[in-house]
Amino acid sequence: MVIGNFLIIFTDLFFFSILLTTSEVFLINESVQNISSQIFTISIFFTYSSGIKVKLSSYKRQVKNPVSNAKVNGNYVHSIVALTEALEAGFDEALMLDADGYIAEGSGENFFIVKDGVLSSPNLDSCLDGITRRTIIELAEELNIPFQVKQLTVQDVLDADESFFSGTAAEVVPINSLDGQSIGTGLRGPITEKLQQTYFDQVRGERDLNSPWLTFTN
Repeated sequence: MVIGNFLIIFTDLFFFSILLTTSEVFLINESVQNISSQIFTISIFFTYSSGIKVKLSSYKRQVKNPVSNAKVNGNYVHSIVALTEALEAGFDEALMLDADGYIAEGSGENFFIVKDGVLSSPNLDSCLDGITRRTIIELAEELNIPFQVKQLTVQDVLDADESFFSGTAAEVVPINSLDGQSIGTGLRGPITEKLQQTYFDQVRGERDLNSPWLTFTN
């Protein structure tokens, strides 16, 4: 649907709400619910099986600053410019480093890798303590998938067997490459797929475990 200079596309999964001007892109992650006709949105559909192409961002997160892992408006400035840089270069999303050169997070998602069957995620020194991140960690424990918090380097990512983003809007999205270099097989890996499917089953009320996480409506 086109309204003026805005393209509006809806999917049944999620959307990234983007307001486009001639020189700026403003990103707000949103759930698909209660969509106001006054909000201009463009939905970017990321396939949950093939994964997305990610660019290493030139913009960095601060380290051990209380604001860095808070959900405040100022943090989204870095997210906006990092995502814009990635999109303009032909990628789907950005991966941001912290000021010390370690992996931080995506422009609006937490980050995970899998290597030799072990799930790893950066510490929270420079990223948000996301609810979806916590959920993935708890589900990994239930599935007997070893997990560790680790300072990750770019080389760790390139050497990983699997990688994915997690977030409220993105849910669990595989990453198939970084700066054009394939991660693992370049496809969604088995542990990513298991966590992804378990997460979907959980949020859709198809698991008996963790029922207090859900609020059912008529």
